[in-house]
Amino acid sequence: MSAIRKGAILSILFLVTAPAFATPGSFHAWFVDSLVKVFPVDLPGTHRLAEPEFNAARNQHLSIQVALRSSSPLEQVAAEIASADGSKEALFSGAQVRAVGTVVVGSHTKNTPVEELVGEAPGWYPDPLWGLPVSLPKNRTASLWATMAIPSDTAPGLYRGWIELRAGRRPLKRLAFRVRVFAAAVPAQRTLKITNWVNLGDKTSRQFYGVPQFSADWWTLVENIGKVLADHRQNVIYTPLLDLIEARIAGGRLVFGFDRLDRWVETFRKAGVIGFIEGSHLLDRAGSYDAPLVVHTLQPEGDRVASVALPPDDPRVESFLTVFLSALNGKGGNRSISSTSLTSRMAPSRPTTRASAPWCAACCPGSPPWMPWTPPAFPRT
Repeated sequence: MSAIRKGAILSILFLVTAPAFATPGSFHAWFVDSLVKVFPVDLPGTHRLAEPEFNAARNQHLSIQVALRSSSPLEQVAAEIASADGSKEALFSGAQVRAVGTVVVGSHTKNTPVEELVGEAPGWYPDPLWGLPVSLPKNRTASLWATMAIPSDTAPGLYRGWIELRAGRRPLKRLAFRVRVFAAAVPAQRTLKITNWVNLGDKTSRQFYGVPQFSADWWTLVENIGKVLADHRQNVIYTPLLDLIEARIAGGRLVFGFDRLDRWVETFRKAGVIGFIEGSHLLDRAGSYDAPLVVHTLQPEGDRVASVALPPDDPRVESFLTVFLSALNGKGGNRSISSTSLTSRMAPSRPTTRASAPWCAACCPGSPPWMPWTPPAFPRT
């Protein structure tokens, strides 16, 4: 056999047996702890995990982060998680992989020690999770976020899997990892109440979602947010009372409509978030934490109703809250929702809030007018 033919055969064999995930050196992918922020300026290998092994309890949601960087732009970047041995283990087959998006942060929090600062400001910071596929610009590090729901009946042990990365149909890289499942289990019922303050006012909804408040598309947005919160085991919904409750003047006095509030509550109840309803704070600060206290009220102004912030000792405050809380608690409209709006910001050390206790309790029987709280004494180390 001639040398030319031998060389041709060897070349064919090499092409046939080459690894399916052979990738050019310009593409890099590595595991990063899910508690670490990945920035666009991070160089390949920044914060790389020494060992890609992740611990999990049964019934836990495990987060795994993979950083990506390429010297050339890539389109249609996607990823899948699979068991390394080809089995149909539920913890792998049910995994979800999303892209971590970025938002602009204009400045660092004031008075933060330099050694505690992360990243540069102004700058791009990781925040939202987007669906795949996505584009990966050249020389800009991004990350993927994998969520694995560990079934409650998973046998304790070590499970091996991999995450397969591709750009369109072109394979990029396969990263192996391990999940060590322990016998401990996260309880199915949550007792710790976790609140998320979601701003879905008209200005915010138009700016970020392109829908006006209370439109049909806006209610679809609310439903979708409820599903996301429920998927992440949240059990409290912050409820903007003065936005949702419709006030008007009838017979020279304020009357309230609760249709929008009912729909809001029912939407989150169906999604599985409620749980607990946290009413928006009526007693608040007029700006910063050391600013004067104000009470958010609705006041008649001619033939219309206006939102007015008043000092707590203004006589119009008690007049409004007596009518408003009575209606909200069910006396004025057979409401089944008790107000929790005053619990978070009424400290018993303040004379104005102590004086409000009798009439607030009368308006909302069964609901405390304020929550006394004593900071725990932590041992010094």
